[in-house]
Amino acid sequence: FTPVKVKALLVKNTHATQGLSVSRPAAGVPIFTAASDAVPVPAGGCLLLFAPGAAGLATVTATSADLIDLVNGAGSEVTYEVIIIGASA
Repeated sequence: FTPVKVKALLVKNTHATQGLSVSRPAAGVPIFTAASDAVPVPAGGCLLLFAPGAAGLATVTATSADLIDLVNGAGSEVTYEVIIIGASA
């Protein structure tokens, strides 16, 4: 799976009590305005980002813009599901 464009990102936090955050690391896919920007996803919640147009949500660039971070909120393990829809051009 090597998309050039991210069209949709779904992150579902399946943990019963622990929150997590979705963020853009320094070499991250630019789904957020700046590196280190983050969106919290509470226990049982989800984050859905969707852009069906030609530009999609963001362009993926190997080694410099190809990461998305999921970080647990309080140090214990978190369970989650991720769906990414991409396009090759």
